[in-house]
Amino acid sequence: MPIVMAMGLLVGPVGIGVTMPRDSFAFQIQVSRDQFSEQANVFSSVTNFAISIEVLRPLAPGLYVNPELGDIEFLIEGTLDPTTPARTANPAFTSFAVADLPLLRGQEFYDLGNALSFEISSGADLNDGLQVSELVGADLVFEFDGRELGTGRYHPPLFQLFSDGTGLLRNSNNTGGINPATGVEVNAMIGDEYVTELGFEPTTLTIAVPEPRMGMLPAIGTAMLCAALRRSRA
Repeated sequence: MPIVMAMGLLVGPVGIGVTMPRDSFAFQIQVSRDQFSEQANVFSSVTNFAISIEVLRPLAPGLYVNPELGDIEFLIEGTLDPTTPARTANPAFTSFAVADLPLLRGQEFYDLGNALSFEISSGADLNDGLQVSELVGADLVFEFDGRELGTGRYHPPLFQLFSDGTGLLRNSNNTGGINPATGVEVNAMIGDEYVTELGFEPTTLTIAVPEPRMGMLPAIGTAMLCAALRRSRA
């Protein structure tokens, strides 16, 4: 599944057919590099990133701590500074989430040490999606820790947003598993690999949009289906 680089709903291919109702409707958290006005790499260059997380709960005010998740994807790309631990193996890095476990979700995701937490304020107007200014907190208001312990990944993201319009994207701590680039067991501390400082406007940075409660019936498919029904009744 491709990583989405901007906010948007997931829409199926155009054609005849109706997708079945979902057991629970969800909302999509999506952030990417082009959504941030200021970016400063402390000692490594993060040239591109995109994170997409499907939360299998309605978009509504309240506290979210490790909610049930659907599809989880992230892409982090960049060039390592010579002082970083993995530079000797490869000066460039690319990290994909759950590439070898495409159906990883829910408790399985959290069993690897991953975490997601944020709180939506009671006065949030969610008709236009969720802005950072509608999150609760005087400091840290959103955190996604994709550490994935024991998988051998050396560049899992720790993504944080703060109420003052700043953010951090850096590698999380990760241990266990064999790093395929080095052939040795992974033991990375927070910030060992890259640190990127982000700037944004909290009232305009939209990080989530609700998905529809029902599967989408594409417009062309709807028209063709209606025409077929009319002919059958003639």
